[in-house]
Amino acid sequence: MKKPGPKPYVELKYPKLKEFLETMPSEEEKHVFAALCGTTLGYLRNVQYTSKKLGAEISVAIEKQSGKRVTRQDLHPDDYDEIWPELHKKYGRV
Repeated sequence: MKKPGPKPYVELKYPKLKEFLETMPSEEEKHVFAALCGTTLGYLRNVQYTSKKLGAEISVAIEKQSGKRVTRQDLHPDDYDEIWPELHKKYGRV
């Protein structure tokens, strides 16, 4: 039987979100943050590795609850101006 090799490198979809979560000292704080964003920590972790996109409502909550350390532009770099046209007018395309 063949032994499994090392897992292939997977590029994260939301690296700023992952970095932000890693700054929290406890799992409890991460769970509270996720709850304040209207979701679960498991969902925030899983969405990093799947084809799912964070919804607009959760993205706004993440921006708010993180104190803008993770912005909507970070979470939707390719389509934030379509979702939130007012940001495109204010900040232009990043």
